[in-house]
Amino acid sequence: MQSCKVSADISYSSASVAVPRSLRNFLRNPNHTFVGFWNHSDRRKLESSDHRLEMCRDPFDLRLCAEAEDENDDEDLRLAPMHKIVKKCIGYEVE
Repeated sequence: MQSCKVSADISYSSASVAVPRSLRNFLRNPNHTFVGFWNHSDRRKLESSDHRLEMCRDPFDLRLCAEAEDENDDEDLRLAPMHKIVKKCIGYEVE
């Protein structure tokens, strides 16, 4: 598990003995959408970890968003750098 810091001020590291309830609630909240690249097995890994963490749904793989709608689409970003894919798909500037 990777360490993360979110706006709700939840901080967690895999070295922790107990998982804060706030982290469990954060991961299970249906209003949260987790995104990334090549993350198709992340939910399963969290559920099978020692901490048995649950997510309400699978995280979204931004690679799917990067594919062109059709062959004439000039927005095909499959080979683009991650920051361009993130900008197109979720409108977030990555530094």
